[in-house]
Amino acid sequence: MNDLSFLRDFVIIFSVAIGINFLFHRLRIAPIVGYLIAGVLLGPSMLAIVKDVGLIEVLAEVGVILLLFLIGIEFSIDELIRINRAVFVGGFLQVFLTTVVVVLISLNFGISIEKGIFFGLLVAMSSTAIVFKLLSDRGEMDSPQGRISAGILIFQDLSVVAIVLLLPMLGGTSGFSAFNVLLNVFWALAVVGLVIVVSRFVIPLLLNNVVKIHSRELFLISIVLICFGTAWLTSLVGLSLALGAFLAGLVISESEYGHQAFSEILPLKDIFSILFFVSIGMLLDVNSVIRNPLFVLLGVLSILVIKFAAGTLIPVVLGYPLRIGVLVGVALSQIGEFSFVLSKEGINLGLFSGDEYQVFLASAIITMVFTPFMIQGSGRFSEYFERLPISNSLKFGRFREDVLKRAELKNHVIIVGFGLNGRNVSRVLSASDIPYVVLELNPETVRIEKKRGFLFYMAMLPKSQYLHMRILMGLFLW
Repeated sequence: MNDLSFLRDFVIIFSVAIGINFLFHRLRIAPIVGYLIAGVLLGPSMLAIVKDVGLIEVLAEVGVILLLFLIGIEFSIDELIRINRAVFVGGFLQVFLTTVVVVLISLNFGISIEKGIFFGLLVAMSSTAIVFKLLSDRGEMDSPQGRISAGILIFQDLSVVAIVLLLPMLGGTSGFSAFNVLLNVFWALAVVGLVIVVSRFVIPLLLNNVVKIHSRELFLISIVLICFGTAWLTSLVGLSLALGAFLAGLVISESEYGHQAFSEILPLKDIFSILFFVSIGMLLDVNSVIRNPLFVLLGVLSILVIKFAAGTLIPVVLGYPLRIGVLVGVALSQIGEFSFVLSKEGINLGLFSGDEYQVFLASAIITMVFTPFMIQGSGRFSEYFERLPISNSLKFGRFREDVLKRAELKNHVIIVGFGLNGRNVSRVLSASDIPYVVLELNPETVRIEKKRGFLFYMAMLPKSQYLHMRILMGLFLW
C-alpha cells in the first residue's frame, strides 16, 4: 500500500488554515500571520505534526509561482515601462544602500568584508510574495506606494541571478571569473526580452486560436502551460521561478483574456499560497531563538531600522512626498523569501555558520510576521512624519513648486485625484468645454499628464485634508 501520510499532513494544514481564517477575520488581522505561526507550531522544532516538510516546500513553490503570475496579470508591460525609474533607479539604490550600511556595521564588529557583503545582500531582499499579496488585498497595487514597492521588488528579483553568480567569488571559490557573471547576466536579460517580444506577437495569436475551440479546459491548460513554462525557462538562466511567473502574467495581461485567466487561476493560488506561508514558518528552529534571544532581537531591530530607512529614502529621492516614502519603507522592511535560498548557498560556500544561519532565519521570519501589522498601521504612522518641522520640499516632494503657481482660472472645477473616477470626470468636463485643474499626489502621473498639455498640480495637502476633499468630491458627484 502506498504511503499516504502526505494526505494527513494536508488535512492538518488546511484544517488549521480554516480555524486561522475564521479567528483572524474576527480579530481583523491578516491571515498570513496565522499561517506563519501555524508553520512554526506544526514544524519539526515544535510539535512536529507535519512529517513531509520537503513536499510542503515543493508545493509552496508552486504557490509562489501562481501568486506572482496573478500579480503579473494585474500589471501590464506598459505600466512596467512607465515605472522604469522605480524599477532601475529605485531598486538599485535600495539594494546598494542597504548592502553598504550592513557592510559598514559588519566591519565594526570585525566581520570580513566578504561576509559583510553577503549579509548585506541577504538583508536587501524583501518578500515579493507577502508585500504583493498584502497590497493586492488592500487594493493598493496601483497606488504610488504600490507601484514604487513593486518596482523595487522586481529589481530585487532581477538581481537575484547576479547575486547567485557573485556568491562563489565572495566564498573564495576558484575557477570563477567576472566574464562568466556578465555572460550569464546577458542571457538572463535576453530571456526577459524574449518574453516581452513573445507577449506582443505569439501569445495573442495562440490564445485567439484556443478560444475559438470554446473549451474551458483547453484554455486553462494553455494558461497553466504559459505560467509554468515561462517560470521554467527563466530558471534555466538563473532567474527566480517567481520572476518568470510574473513575466508570464505580464504576457497574459497584454491579451484580452487576462480577466478570464485571472478568474481561472485564482482558486488554485489561494490554496498553494497557504502552503507557502506555512512552509516558511516550518523553517524556524525555536530552540535557536531560545538560545540566542538577544542576537535575534538585535537582528530584528537592525533589519527593520535599516530597511525602513533605505526604503523611505528612495521615493523621496525620486521626488515623491515623504508620506509615500514612509509607506514604501514600511512595506519593504522585512526579509524576503529569496534570502532563504541565498542563505543556503552561503552555508555551502562557508559564508554562514550554523548558528548564524538560525539567528538570521529567526530574525527574518519574525520580520515577516510583523509585516501585516506594520502595513496595516503604516497610514497612521506616516501622519507623524507629516507633522515633523521639516521643509516643504522634503515633506511634499520636489515638485511642490507646481502648487505655488497661481493659474488665472475662474469658475473652474478642481479634480482631486486622477484615478479611474478622476479620469472619467476630466473627459466629461473636456467634452463640455468646462475648465478644470487636477490635484494629484503621484509625481509620475503629474509629469506624464503635463506633457500632454493638461493642467496638473502636485498636491501639498496633508493626508487628512486630501481625504476630506475626495469625500466632498464624491458627494458632489453623487
